[in-house]
Amino acid sequence: MTIRIQSLQFTPSETLDAKIQEKLKRAFDNYPYLTTCNVFLRIENDERTQQTVEIRINALNDQFFAKATNERFELALPDTISKLKRQLEKYKQKLYTNP
Repeated sequence: MTIRIQSLQFTPSETLDAKIQEKLKRAFDNYPYLTTCNVFLRIENDERTQQTVEIRINALNDQFFAKATNERFELALPDTISKLKRQLEKYKQKLYTNP
């Protein structure tokens, strides 16, 4: 699976990039039908500074998307991954139960 990280309005640190790559590889290594993963990092300046992680994963015939906002990217990433895992488990069940 190819992982692309894009940030809007700022430049992420190399440690943040490495941490995101590591967590995504570990979380989605069991899904062989995933092809690409696009990660979007965004800082939103509403009433207080919020950091948003959006992940779009392309599978063989489908696309999955999840988004989470928190005070830090490191806190929003696990929420986004858990949302995607739920979607992928449903997709996996559908894929293997309906030939």
